[in-house]
Amino acid sequence: MMLWFTRNKNGEIPVRKIADKVINSYRDLIYSHKQIDEERAELNYAEKRALQEIPHIREKINKTETERERAIRLIDELREKYNKERDTLISGMGGIETQLKQVREKRLYYEQINIEEIIKRVAQEELQNGELARISTMKEELTRAYQDVLSKYGSLFKNLDADLSLFENSRQAQILEKRSSVAGRQEKAMAAVSFRRG
Repeated sequence: MMLWFTRNKNGEIPVRKIADKVINSYRDLIYSHKQIDEERAELNYAEKRALQEIPHIREKINKTETERERAIRLIDELREKYNKERDTLISGMGGIETQLKQVREKRLYYEQINIEEIIKRVAQEELQNGELARISTMKEELTRAYQDVLSKYGSLFKNLDADLSLFENSRQAQILEKRSSVAGRQEKAMAAVSFRRG
């Protein structure tokens, strides 16, 4: 009993000092246990929420993938249609070029023959000039139509590519954000489990 009142050289009571340390350590231990219980509850809740969100995130990923595939399929269909129309126009222009070449050759021939022959064929030359004008007009119209088709589908592809790019970037950002969130929660849960084991 006297140990509780016996002082050392410094005027301190060693037994009381040790008892105070034990009491403080016990209080710290109780507080630590309380904190561990609170953190465990929070981690359990976070893990439960993360596990509940995983199916929703997977569903969103699948939906996004389906939408992306549909957009790619639509672009492919439009590109195929554009190529067919372009090939048709190019094929038509090839025929017109052939006709124009024939007209030029005929005119050259008429210039090379003697004047009497040319006079005899004046009426035919006028007819050929009319045919050349008609074919030139047709070529101009087809060229304009071809340019309109190129412009129309060119703008459409640019818009579709830009929309697809924005869509994929947006979806990818959402997926990465969700994955990062889930990974963070899983890391916290694993850290808590490791802490409890340690």
